Amino acid sequence: WGSDRFIEWRLYLWQDHLYLSKNNSLGSLAERMGRRWSLMLSALLNVIGGAGSAAAPSASLFLCARVICGLGIGVGSTVAGLWVAETAPTSLRGRLLSANTLFANLCFFLTSLASLALLSVSWRWLVGLSTLMAAIQLLAMIFVHESPRWLLSRGKEQEALQALTNLRRCST
Repeated sequence: WGSDRFIEWRLYLWQDHLYLSKNNSLGSLAERMGRRWSLMLSALLNVIGGAGSAAAPSASLFLCARVICGLGIGVGSTVAGLWVAETAPTSLRGRLLSANTLFANLCFFLTSLASLALLSVSWRWLVGLSTLMAAIQLLAMIFVHESPRWLLSRGKEQEALQALTNLRRCST
Protein backbone atom coordinates (compact mmCIF):
# COMPACT_ATOMS: atom_id res chain seq x y z
CA TRP A 1 0.00 0.00 0.00
CA GLY A 2 2.99 2.30 0.24
CA SER A 3 4.50 3.97 3.26
CA ASP A 4 2.44 4.15 6.45
CA ARG A 5 2.78 7.93 6.67
CA PHE A 6 1.47 8.37 3.13
CA ILE A 7 -1.52 6.11 3.83
CA GLU A 8 -2.26 7.99 7.06
CA TRP A 9 -2.07 11.30 5.24
CA ARG A 10 -4.49 10.13 2.53
CA LEU A 11 -6.87 8.70 5.13
CA TYR A 12 -6.93 11.90 7.18
CA LEU A 13 -7.37 13.97 4.03
CA TRP A 14 -10.43 11.96 2.98
CA GLN A 15 -11.97 11.90 6.46
CA ASP A 16 -11.48 15.63 6.98
CA HIS A 17 -12.90 16.37 3.56
CA LEU A 18 -15.99 14.23 4.12
CA TYR A 19 -16.58 15.50 7.64
CA LEU A 20 -16.17 19.14 6.68
CA SER A 21 -18.17 18.85 3.46
CA LYS A 22 -21.41 17.86 5.14
CA ASN A 23 -23.91 20.39 3.90
CA ASN A 24 -27.59 21.04 3.45
CA SER A 25 -28.01 17.76 1.58
CA LEU A 26 -27.70 15.94 4.92
CA GLY A 27 -30.33 18.20 6.43
CA SER A 28 -32.66 17.59 3.50
CA LEU A 29 -32.06 13.85 3.90
CA ALA A 30 -33.30 14.14 7.48
CA GLU A 31 -36.29 16.13 6.22
CA ARG A 32 -37.20 13.45 3.67
CA MET A 33 -36.47 10.31 5.70
CA GLY A 34 -37.09 11.54 9.20
CA ARG A 35 -34.63 11.84 12.04
CA ARG A 36 -34.89 8.25 13.25
CA TRP A 37 -34.38 6.66 9.83
CA SER A 38 -31.52 9.05 9.07
CA LEU A 39 -29.79 8.00 12.29
CA MET A 40 -30.37 4.35 11.37
CA LEU A 41 -28.85 5.01 7.94
CA SER A 42 -25.88 6.66 9.66
CA ALA A 43 -25.33 3.59 11.84
CA LEU A 44 -25.73 1.24 8.86
CA LEU A 45 -23.17 3.20 6.84
CA ASN A 46 -20.77 2.98 9.78
CA VAL A 47 -21.32 -0.79 10.09
CA ILE A 48 -20.65 -1.29 6.38
CA GLY A 49 -17.72 1.12 6.31
CA GLY A 50 -16.16 -0.25 9.51
CA ALA A 51 -16.41 -3.86 8.38
CA GLY A 52 -15.13 -2.91 4.94
CA SER A 53 -12.20 -1.01 6.45
CA ALA A 54 -11.22 -3.91 8.70
CA ALA A 55 -11.40 -6.46 5.89
CA ALA A 56 -10.09 -4.36 2.98
CA PRO A 57 -7.48 -6.24 0.95
CA SER A 58 -6.19 -3.11 -0.80
CA ALA A 59 -5.67 0.59 -0.15
CA SER A 60 -8.32 1.61 -2.66
CA LEU A 61 -10.99 -0.58 -1.04
CA PHE A 62 -9.88 0.67 2.36
CA LEU A 63 -10.35 4.27 1.23
CA CYS A 64 -13.77 3.45 -0.27
CA ALA A 65 -14.83 1.93 3.05
CA ARG A 66 -13.55 5.02 4.89
CA VAL A 67 -15.60 7.21 2.54
CA ILE A 68 -18.67 5.22 3.52
CA CYS A 69 -17.76 5.75 7.20
CA GLY A 70 -17.29 9.45 6.54
CA LEU A 71 -20.77 9.68 5.06
CA GLY A 72 -22.18 7.87 8.08
CA ILE A 73 -20.36 10.20 10.47
CA GLY A 74 -21.56 13.22 8.52
CA VAL A 75 -25.19 12.11 8.62
CA GLY A 76 -25.00 11.13 12.29
CA SER A 77 -23.31 14.30 13.48
CA THR A 78 -25.83 16.44 11.64
CA VAL A 79 -28.99 14.58 12.56
CA ALA A 80 -28.24 13.57 16.17
CA GLY A 81 -28.21 17.17 17.36
CA LEU A 82 -31.34 17.90 15.36
CA TRP A 83 -33.17 14.94 16.90
CA VAL A 84 -32.11 15.94 20.42
CA ALA A 85 -33.17 19.55 19.85
CA GLU A 86 -36.58 18.47 18.58
CA THR A 87 -37.33 15.87 21.24
CA ALA A 88 -35.79 17.21 24.45
CA PRO A 89 -37.81 19.26 26.92
CA THR A 90 -36.85 22.93 26.85
CA SER A 91 -35.37 22.71 30.34
CA LEU A 92 -32.95 19.94 29.29
CA ARG A 93 -32.27 20.85 25.66
CA GLY A 94 -29.04 22.78 26.19
CA ARG A 95 -27.60 20.21 28.57
CA LEU A 96 -28.45 17.32 26.25
CA LEU A 97 -26.97 19.04 23.20
CA SER A 98 -23.83 19.80 25.21
CA ALA A 99 -23.72 16.17 26.37
CA ASN A 100 -23.97 15.05 22.73
CA THR A 101 -20.90 17.15 21.86
CA LEU A 102 -19.06 16.08 25.01
CA PHE A 103 -19.59 12.38 24.34
CA ALA A 104 -18.61 12.72 20.67
CA ASN A 105 -15.31 14.28 21.73
CA LEU A 106 -14.89 11.74 24.53
CA CYS A 107 -15.22 8.99 21.93
CA PHE A 108 -12.45 10.58 19.85
CA PHE A 109 -10.24 10.63 22.95
CA LEU A 110 -11.07 7.02 23.89
CA THR A 111 -10.37 5.93 20.33
CA SER A 112 -6.93 7.51 20.59
CA LEU A 113 -6.29 5.64 23.85
CA ALA A 114 -7.52 2.40 22.32
CA SER A 115 -5.19 2.84 19.36
CA LEU A 116 -2.29 3.22 21.79
CA ALA A 117 -3.39 0.13 23.70
CA LEU A 118 -3.69 -1.89 20.50
CA LEU A 119 -0.32 -0.90 19.01
CA SER A 120 0.91 -4.46 19.32
CA VAL A 121 -2.23 -5.83 17.64
CA SER A 122 -3.30 -5.36 14.04
CA TRP A 123 -4.83 -1.99 13.22
CA ARG A 124 -7.74 -3.91 11.72
CA TRP A 125 -8.99 -4.72 15.23
CA LEU A 126 -9.30 -1.05 16.11
CA VAL A 127 -11.10 -0.24 12.87
CA GLY A 128 -13.29 -3.29 13.37
CA LEU A 129 -14.37 -2.07 16.81
CA SER A 130 -16.19 0.78 15.13
CA THR A 131 -18.41 -1.81 13.48
CA LEU A 132 -19.46 -3.17 16.86
CA MET A 133 -20.36 0.27 18.22
CA ALA A 134 -22.30 1.18 15.07
CA ALA A 135 -24.19 -2.13 15.23
CA ILE A 136 -25.19 -1.40 18.84
CA GLN A 137 -26.41 2.04 17.77
CA LEU A 138 -28.36 0.53 14.88
CA LEU A 139 -30.08 -1.94 17.20
CA ALA A 140 -30.78 0.77 19.79
CA MET A 141 -32.44 2.95 17.14
CA ILE A 142 -35.21 0.37 16.85
CA PHE A 143 -36.47 1.59 20.23
CA VAL A 144 -36.12 5.33 19.51
CA HIS A 145 -39.15 7.39 18.57
CA GLU A 146 -39.33 9.65 15.56
CA SER A 147 -39.24 13.36 16.22
CA PRO A 148 -42.79 14.60 16.94
CA ARG A 149 -41.92 17.81 15.10
CA TRP A 150 -41.00 15.88 11.96
CA LEU A 151 -44.18 13.80 12.21
CA LEU A 152 -46.25 16.98 12.52
CA SER A 153 -44.52 18.44 9.46
CA ARG A 154 -45.74 15.36 7.57
CA GLY A 155 -49.34 15.75 8.78
CA LYS A 156 -49.12 12.71 11.07
CA GLU A 157 -50.74 14.30 14.12
CA GLN A 158 -51.74 11.08 15.91
CA GLU A 159 -48.27 9.57 15.50
CA ALA A 160 -46.71 12.82 16.68
CA LEU A 161 -48.91 12.86 19.78
CA GLN A 162 -48.05 9.22 20.51
CA ALA A 163 -44.33 9.88 20.05
CA LEU A 164 -44.46 12.94 22.30
CA THR A 165 -46.45 11.01 24.91
CA ASN A 166 -43.87 8.21 24.86
CA LEU A 167 -40.99 10.67 25.04
CA ARG A 168 -42.52 12.53 27.97
CA ARG A 169 -44.03 9.44 29.61
CA CYS A 170 -47.36 11.15 30.22
CA SER A 171 -50.95 10.23 29.45
CA THR A 172 -52.98 11.80 26.66
